[in-house]
Amino acid sequence: MLYAADGVVYAKTPENGFKIGLVTFFIVAFILSWIGATPMVLASWIDAESHPGLRQFLQQIAPLQILMLYGTLLAALAVTAINYGWSGLRSLLGALFKFRVPLRWYGFALLLPSVIVITGLVLSRIFDASLPPLNINQSMLLSTLQIFTIYLVLNTEEVAWRGYALPQLQRSLSPLKASLILSVIWAVFHAPLFMMNGGHPAGYSIVEFVILVVSIGMIAGYLFNSTAGSVLLVHLFHQANNAWGEGLQIFPAMNGGAVWPFRLAVAGFAVLGIAAAYGLSKRRLPPGAQTLRTTGDNLKTEE
Repeated sequence: MLYAADGVVYAKTPENGFKIGLVTFFIVAFILSWIGATPMVLASWIDAESHPGLRQFLQQIAPLQILMLYGTLLAALAVTAINYGWSGLRSLLGALFKFRVPLRWYGFALLLPSVIVITGLVLSRIFDASLPPLNINQSMLLSTLQIFTIYLVLNTEEVAWRGYALPQLQRSLSPLKASLILSVIWAVFHAPLFMMNGGHPAGYSIVEFVILVVSIGMIAGYLFNSTAGSVLLVHLFHQANNAWGEGLQIFPAMNGGAVWPFRLAVAGFAVLGIAAAYGLSKRRLPPGAQTLRTTGDNLKTEE
């Protein structure tokens, strides 16, 4: 299913054509995940003084939260199976476990988020003198590792976003346009978090969140194409972002409302997102691949 040519990863056309289109895939992924997010959103609005019926209803639908974690994964696996069959599933899951990539990309995926987050923490002391001296201790680093491990298991979004959707978009769009469109869709996907009582539980605004997610999405698109379609590497990158941010407590809700650590981290990701966008703008599929991706003929260099 996944093919690579000149630093661009794309999906071939199924032999019998698409039974489920990309728009339908996004709709299914959103519906499943948003159903899963419903108990979390409702729980933020329901308290001890709420009607007993509401509290009972919340308990009854609580198991749906599993869809918040694995809804996108289920959508990707189901649509891939319907469109491409077992060979497509093997290709998609093979990309998830594709570990044979140059070592520098592991450093990129795992260490880049830490550099941005720590830089934001250091520079924030310049903008806000009331912040205490920076103290990254062993406990925080251990917490970061624990959070990272948990997210590796519970957050499976990248199988859907970079594993399935991005190669489909790159069938007809440039890598730059495809990553930009997917990043915006990815940002909208997180809308239920802002429907919670008090807004996003991490304490930042919609504008900050959109800038962050779009920037990370551009970097992830660059990483995915640069590793010839390793979902594993973008998965590690995604969860490293989550883990370093939470472990070092840069979010306003975690550090007493201080906004500069997070804002400067967002600025750092934005700069790198622009650099990634520039790198993606230089990539084009060669003419032969342009033809083969529409006919479904075999040009498989990486699977």
